Amino acid sequence: MGNDPKAYVCFDMTGKGLKPSYQIRFGNQDTATFSGSYHKLREKPLAGGAHKISRPFTCTAIDSALNAGS
Repeated sequence: MGNDPKAYVCFDMTGKGLKPSYQIRFGNQDTATFSGSYHKLREKPLAGGAHKISRPFTCTAIDSALNAGS
C-alpha cells in the first residue's frame, strides 16, 4: 500500500482463510492482486464476486491491526 493514504485492501474469503489472497486498490484506481501464500503479484483479480471478497480496509486500519500487539 506504500504511502498512498487513499489505498485500501480487500481479502479473498474463499478457502480456510489461512493464507488469503488480497487485492490493493490505490488512490489512482490501479489495482494489484497478490497470492496469500507467496505475496507475489497475480495477473488475475480476486474471483468469487462481492460475497466472497472482504470489505475494504484502509492503510490506517491495517497498520492499527498489525501494531495492536505492540
